[in-house]
Amino acid sequence: MPGVKKLHQKSENSSKTKYNFGHLFGAIGILMGTPQKWFCLPLSFLLLNLSPFSMQ
Repeated sequence: MPGVKKLHQKSENSSKTKYNFGHLFGAIGILMGTPQKWFCLPLSFLLLNLSPFSMQ
């Protein structure tokens, strides 16, 4: 599957594995609705490609 990365798990819980595989994404939206029922209207959704080389 395109975009799957090996991600480092930063949890101090020893029952979790040190690494897992998945997607890293970012999203932004507007919270809308009534006081009884809220929902988020997505405006932008990006699949992020972060590597140690791109953060320099």
